[in-house]
Amino acid sequence: VYKPIISNLSRFGQVIEDEARARAFVDLLRSRQSPGIANQNLSLLKSFGTWCVDTGVWSENHFKPIARLKRVNTVSDRDPFTLDELSQIFTVLQEDKYYSHYHDFCLALLNLGLRPSEAIGLRWSHIDLSKRRVNICESLSRSPDGRTSGYARQRKGTKTGTNGVLPLPDVLRTALTARWQPDTKPDDLVFLSPKGKPIDDHTFSQRVWHKVLSKAGVRYRCPYTLRHTLISYGIEDKGWSLPQAARIARHRSTRMVQETYGHMINLPEMPEF
Repeated sequence: VYKPIISNLSRFGQVIEDEARARAFVDLLRSRQSPGIANQNLSLLKSFGTWCVDTGVWSENHFKPIARLKRVNTVSDRDPFTLDELSQIFTVLQEDKYYSHYHDFCLALLNLGLRPSEAIGLRWSHIDLSKRRVNICESLSRSPDGRTSGYARQRKGTKTGTNGVLPLPDVLRTALTARWQPDTKPDDLVFLSPKGKPIDDHTFSQRVWHKVLSKAGVRYRCPYTLRHTLISYGIEDKGWSLPQAARIARHRSTRMVQETYGHMINLPEMPEF
């Protein structure tokens, strides 16, 4: 996690002794990284600054006043996968010897509209295969300082604090039934890394998802787009109302759904001339 920061610190070539130099270093990171990654590294630097103050190295945390970047959503960020793209992606996930390990994980992201941290934290006790339903009530989230590895993740409620019982689609129920073993315990995680640890979403995104989309010939969008795709198709193809979409997305109200997907609902029919 710290290697990119250390590498860029060597490139920066200055000792960070005040806020001005801290800002200059963060500007360097932002010039070389995406807004999301730069924000993650800023969180790490703020934690480091707190440690420096606690140990007497600094009298104040030089990184604390620096604000996170506000992410600007572009059209491509909000562009759901097409059915053809999904077919190509899941063909690679099924057939590739290494990436097939993550097939069911991605299937859950898509078919339940899960946030990655919710899928990572999903336990067998949350799933009722006989009644064909799943309770989305927890997540296994990144640590407060931004660490993504399995041992550092923390069990929390969902992002919005809203739980939801969702129907279990047949395709996912079949996959989960095949995964379940007689010695499976209720608190066992449903999805693990190849080494049997909680999935690291950063490692998954960089080492798996990027390469799967490249191999499938699909324009890159982040794993969160699978969730976006489900809700988009639900609204456009299934005619979900805003309250229905909010329930599936586990939002407290329809406001977020309206802001993100409102342009898809009740589009007027254009006249022909």
